[in-house]
Parts: sequence; C-alpha cells; structure tokens
Amino acid sequence: MKTKITRKRIQAMREKDTLAKLLYDTILGEVQLRESRGETLNDDAIIKIVLKMKESCQMMVDNGDTTASNEVKLCEALLPAMMSKDDIIALLQSDMVLMTKISKSDNRMRLMKDVKSLLDDCGKKYNGRDASDALKEI
Repeated sequence: MKTKITRKRIQAMREKDTLAKLLYDTILGEVQLRESRGETLNDDAIIKIVLKMKESCQMMVDNGDTTASNEVKLCEALLPAMMSKDDIIALLQSDMVLMTKISKSDNRMRLMKDVKSLLDDCGKKYNGRDASDALKEI
C-alpha cells in the first residue's frame, strides 16, 4: 500500500498535480511519523490512515469546500474495493444463525464480534462503521 501511494505521488509530480501530490505527501507523512515512533504498519493500518483522510475530506465537502471533493476521489482510488453497507446487510441477512441471534437480542451491538467474524470469513474488506450501521439497521 505504501508503495502504491509513493507511485501515485511520483505520478502526480510528473503531471504537476499539486493537489494530489499534497494529499499523498500528507498520507505518507502520517505513515512515516508512525514508523518513526516504532510502529510497524501493514496495509490494513495504512488503509485506516487513508480512510481517516477520506472522512476528513468528506467533512470539508459537507461544509462547502468544493476542492475537497477531488481529494475524496483520490483517497477512494487508493482504497481496495470494499463492501458497501448494503452488501454487509445482505451478507448478514444470509446467515440465519446470526439473524436469529439479532432478533432475540435486546442490545445488537453486543453481537458486533459475531458480525466482524462473519465479515472477516468472507475475505472482503469492509469499513467497521458501515458494519456497525448495518447491524443497527437490520
């Protein structure tokens, strides 16, 4: 993941795309900062950094910053294909054992461990917030 971002940064420099270069610099700066503190960052940890950056940019868009929409798109391009909330709901609804637990539970969030286990077993990437929202909606 770090290599992918570095390549995108180099491409942005060649194309003189300062917005993309600054975004990639910011992400790589966060990665380097954490590594300098002794953390070992795998792809999942870097994906979390990119997701956080995307959420920050989306908040700027929601507050009227039109240039941040390009940054949201750049962040999305870095991320692996992820399950949507609708995909997560469909997967949860296909598991009858889990649906029975959900229907009998007075506090659905206690079942989040089961939801995460099911999602991890499917082998696709997902956003934890989407999984939580999906559990609340069922």
